[in-house]
Amino acid sequence: MAAKAVLSLYAGTVEEKDIGPQLRRATGLQWSFLTALQYVSGQEAIRALGDLPDDWSDGDLTKADLGKAVMIAAGACAAGAPSGSPLSGGHLVSAVRKAMAQDTESTA
Repeated sequence: MAAKAVLSLYAGTVEEKDIGPQLRRATGLQWSFLTALQYVSGQEAIRALGDLPDDWSDGDLTKADLGKAVMIAAGACAAGAPSGSPLSGGHLVSAVRKAMAQDTESTA
């Protein structure tokens, strides 16, 4: 559900304000869009993605879609809050943040 929320917002098929209530109904937990981003870019989700067979699907969601959601979430968490701090301390987020910094330096 968290990956689908990330992909839906990215595709523009849902508004951010609607994601939190949808996640809370689906999980029974106090999830928000930020929680979804942090979860999808985290170790547990990445490990679960790696464990899926390449031809996995759930309705219209494929393993490739989940991989795209991981990268979108990692990029969003790496870009961080307006204060400049990342939204997550996950390994992938740190790597993306480092790559973004190197890219900025090389284009400056």
